[in-house]
Amino acid sequence: MELIDAQTHAPDIEWIPADHASIVAETAVRMCVLAMDSVGVDRALLHVRPEFCRSAAALAPDRFRSVVLLDPTEGPLPSAIPARATDCLEETVGELVETAGVVGIRILLGNVGDPSDKMLTPEQSGPLVQVARSLGLPVCGLALGRPVAIGAVAREHPDVTFVVDHLALMTVGLAGRADVGLLAELPAVLELSCLPNVTVKLSGLPRLSRVAFPYSDVWPVVRQVIEAFGVERTMWGSDHTHDPSHSYADSLAVFRDSSELTEVDKAWIFGRSLRRAFPLAWPS
Repeated sequence: MELIDAQTHAPDIEWIPADHASIVAETAVRMCVLAMDSVGVDRALLHVRPEFCRSAAALAPDRFRSVVLLDPTEGPLPSAIPARATDCLEETVGELVETAGVVGIRILLGNVGDPSDKMLTPEQSGPLVQVARSLGLPVCGLALGRPVAIGAVAREHPDVTFVVDHLALMTVGLAGRADVGLLAELPAVLELSCLPNVTVKLSGLPRLSRVAFPYSDVWPVVRQVIEAFGVERTMWGSDHTHDPSHSYADSLAVFRDSSELTEVDKAWIFGRSLRRAFPLAWPS
């Protein structure tokens, strides 16, 4: 069975001098390959800055495809492509599609409780989605605690595929905090299943658990998600390097080794669903 990780990261290189960036990016890509080989992951979708995209495409073109973050707000994120000037954005992203294995874009729709995050307005998100439409790319949306925000954009652009990162649940940075209602927005996430252009990532799911591996208490959530979206619109992602709460091996084994899923379910969650949502990634 093919195993594709729908969301993995490499270390940020903001602090590296520009003339060393390509060397650091190459080293980081090689580290990603070693990590994948250690747990048996065949391919991965990197969520990284352009330097990493280029290195991954050059060093291991059969192993990696990439998603790039577009940032239209003031003070661009170091890992993002500045998108305030949208007139040349399609050309910039298109060049990465052609030369660096980019198969999707990512937009930040704001995370509940994080004052550093800004929710994009329709005026800001619209041009970014248009770039994706023109290039035939899906849009990955990060909106922790705000699934309604993803739904609003997806409804406005029914001809574009949207991929919901981390199920839009408040998991990142909150693992183990019993005082946080991690599942408060789950009903709103499940309602997104009525939109045929929305698919979801089971990424970083062990953060939802209050117990040790194999995180048995996450399965009620997983079952509800699969029942709502079907395995055809559900994919697995590790969120490797961005989630210290569990190992890469455990994030994979909780799904791969589970008797809760059939072999057909696993084939979709570990690869076929991603190929369906990202048509430019690894043609069959």
